[in-house]
Amino acid sequence: MKRPFVLCLLVVMALSTSGCAVARALNEEPGIDVNSIIPGTNSMAVQTLLGDPLREWSTPEGIIYRVYNYDGGYRGSVSEASAMLFLDIISAGLTEFIILLDPTTFKPRHEKLQMAVAYDQYDFVIGVFTDFSDFEELPKNGNPRERKPIPIKN
Repeated sequence: MKRPFVLCLLVVMALSTSGCAVARALNEEPGIDVNSIIPGTNSMAVQTLLGDPLREWSTPEGIIYRVYNYDGGYRGSVSEASAMLFLDIISAGLTEFIILLDPTTFKPRHEKLQMAVAYDQYDFVIGVFTDFSDFEELPKNGNPRERKPIPIKN
């Protein structure tokens, strides 16, 4: 009589505590909002928002490009939530207590994004390239409308 009661208690305990890590895996967390970086913004405002640039170079036309990494946020993951639910069930909720003792054990991975910003000689933004990749060729004059698409090879 005691054994089924203990087993039932463990299952109920596991199911009642499983919401925490599972819910955390399903939640979305916003990243840095880069929509405020528009032409005319000064470089100090950009640097305050994004931090120091990873690299910087100039074009012969006097345009300064700076590349930044920024936090793109976290989009909920059904697969991570399923994994946490599975761990909760097989460990009878023990993973929840581990996470409760040390919250850094399960931290959602934020997406790291990269962008390039073009500045004029006065350090004001003239162009923003949010989906920048390392091997992309940027326009010499800093105008995003003249951006060449990356050729895709089939």
